[in-house]
Amino acid sequence: MASKQVQEKGELFKLDGKPSFGEAFPQAMQHVLAMLVGNITPSMLIAGTCGLSAAD
Repeated sequence: MASKQVQEKGELFKLDGKPSFGEAFPQAMQHVLAMLVGNITPSMLIAGTCGLSAAD
């Protein structure tokens, strides 16, 4: 039983491995949030530097 768990977890690290949805979904959400932060932060920094209001 334990070797099967190790084998299933190993699928995440194989080049052609296919992880289950339950293993892949949290990683996908982490990737989406990282992209979102990376896209919004520069705009907020530039707007703050230019003195724009929150409404702008």
